[in-house]
Amino acid sequence: METELLQSEYLRWMAMINYDETIIEHVHFDNGINASETILDPMEDREKTSDDSFRKSSGRAAVTDIVEGTVLGDYTIVRKLSEGAQAKVFLAEGSGEKYVVKAYGRSWQPAKALRTFFAENHHDNIMRVVDSGRELGMYYEIYPYYEKGTLEDYISQTGALSPDFIRSYVVPSVNEGLHYLHINNIVHCDIKPANLYLDICGDDTRIVIGDLGSCRMMDSDGLVRSTLEGTVNYSVPVEEFYGVKTFPKEYDYASLGITIYRLYTASHLMEGLSLDERARMWNRSMAVPVEDVRLKNLLSGLINKDFDNVWGYDELKRWGETGWNSAKKRRPSGRKTREVTPLIFGTVDGELIKVKTIHELVEACKANWGLAATVIKRYDTLQFIRQQDVSLYERVDRELNSKTQNENIVLFRILYCLEKTNVICYKGEELGTLNDYLQRLSRGDDTAIEFVTFDLLTYYMEMMGADQKDIDRLDELVKLNRLNALGLRGMIDGICRAFMDDRMLKLENESIDSMNAFVDYISLKTPHEINEIMGNEDVQAWFIAMGYEREIEVLRMIQEG
Repeated sequence: METELLQSEYLRWMAMINYDETIIEHVHFDNGINASETILDPMEDREKTSDDSFRKSSGRAAVTDIVEGTVLGDYTIVRKLSEGAQAKVFLAEGSGEKYVVKAYGRSWQPAKALRTFFAENHHDNIMRVVDSGRELGMYYEIYPYYEKGTLEDYISQTGALSPDFIRSYVVPSVNEGLHYLHINNIVHCDIKPANLYLDICGDDTRIVIGDLGSCRMMDSDGLVRSTLEGTVNYSVPVEEFYGVKTFPKEYDYASLGITIYRLYTASHLMEGLSLDERARMWNRSMAVPVEDVRLKNLLSGLINKDFDNVWGYDELKRWGETGWNSAKKRRPSGRKTREVTPLIFGTVDGELIKVKTIHELVEACKANWGLAATVIKRYDTLQFIRQQDVSLYERVDRELNSKTQNENIVLFRILYCLEKTNVICYKGEELGTLNDYLQRLSRGDDTAIEFVTFDLLTYYMEMMGADQKDIDRLDELVKLNRLNALGLRGMIDGICRAFMDDRMLKLENESIDSMNAFVDYISLKTPHEINEIMGNEDVQAWFIAMGYEREIEVLRMIQEG
C-alpha cells in the first residue's frame, strides 16, 4: 500500500513538471497598488481608503464636474482621455487646435516657482505648458496634443522599441530634457514611458517629457525632500526620514534606466514582485537581463540605487556618441584638482615599484599577490586611493573592516572594487575569463574550486552584471555543497552546466536534454529506482542548472513524506 501511495505521488509530480518546458520566471503578487500611477504626497489631493485621515474634501468631485462641452478658459472639453489618482486628462479644442487638459483636485496645484518657470521657459524636450488657470474650484493645465501619444501607448500597440530607436531618439531627447530641468534645480521625480511623448514632424523625431505636475524644486543642498512616492514600477530606493524622502537629480536617470528596459523588452524589470521582493532585489547587485551588449552597458550605468554611481548627462552623451561608455561616475571629493603623489608599492627582486594610478596599483597587486595583502592595508595606500577617488576609498575601507578574515578573499574583493575586469585573477594566478575559469573548474583545479567555495565567483558575477537568475542558481549549488546535500563533483558539474550551456544529462545509455525527456525516462521506473536516480548528485546538479529548483524541492518533500 505504501509503495502504491509513493508511486501515486511520483506520478503527480511527473504530471506537474511535464509542461512542455514552460518555466514560470515570475510569480505575481497583488500588492494593491496601481503601479501605472504616481503615488502622491499624503497631504496632496488623492483618492485613498475611506478611513484615510489625510483625504481632502471633495477633490475627486471637482474633477468629475468636467464633462463633454465644459469650458475651461478658452478651451472646450471634447472627451476624457485618462484618469489617475491625482487628476483627470481630457482632450480639448481651442481656436481650431487640439489640446490636452490636465485637471487636478480642488486642493492641489504646483508650487508657484514651478508654475512661473514652466510658463516662462520652454525646451524642445519638455512639454510646453500652453496655459493654466483655476475654474470650477480646480487647477488645470493646458498642454499640446501629441497624435502619436506616449511611448507606453506606442509599445502597447506595436511592441518593444529597437536598440537603434532608443539610442537615436529616446536617450538623447530625454537626456537633454532632464539636463535642462536639473540645471534649473528641478527634479522630475516620475520618469516612465507613460510620461514620455512621441513627437514626429516630417523627418524630425523627438521625445518630449510630460506630466510636469510631479516635478519638485531642489533645495539648497541640491535635493528634493518630499513624501512623493513616484510610480512603483519605476521607483528607486531613496533615503527616508520620518516619511520624508530625499530625491537627488540622479533619481531621474535611474528611473530612465528602468524605463529604457521597459521600452526595449515591453515588460517591467520587477514585474509581479511584491514591495518586499523589490527591496531585496535592490539590496543585491541589480542584474539587468538584456541581450544587447550596448544597451546592457547603458542600463548597468543607470539602474543603481547608489546615486553616486548613476550615470548622468555627460555619461549618456558619451554613450550616445559611441554606443559604449566605460567611465564610472564617482562622488566628487570636494578638493581642488592636484597632482597625485605616487605610491611606493614596495621592493620586489631588488627593484623599487612605484604606482601613479589605480590601474597601476591593481596590476602591481596582481603581480605581487603575497606582498599586496600587506600593502593594501597600509595607511599611505589608503590615502593614495582616497586622493584619487573618495568613494573608492570608502568601499575599500568597508572591505578591510568586514568580518572576513581570509586575506585572499578581502584582496580579491578590493581589487574588483578598484577596477572591474572580465579576467579573473586570484592569489596571483590568472584564471582567465569566465569560460576559461569554468574549464579549469571542470577539471577540478584547486584554485578554481577555492574561488567558488569562498563565494568569490558569486561576487565576480554580481560585479560583472550577470543575470540574477544565474547568480541565484550559483548560490543554490554552493549552498547545497556547504550543507553536504550536494557533493563537490555535483556542485562543479552543476555550475559548469549552468554557465557553459551544457543541457545534456547522461543516465545509463540515455542522453537527456529536457524535463520532458527526463519524465519519459523515469516514468517506467519503480519508486525505489526513482529514489536512487534523484539521489544522484549529477541529477540534482542538472535540475538546478536547468532552473528546476521548484520541482526538485517538491520531489524532496515527497521523498521525506
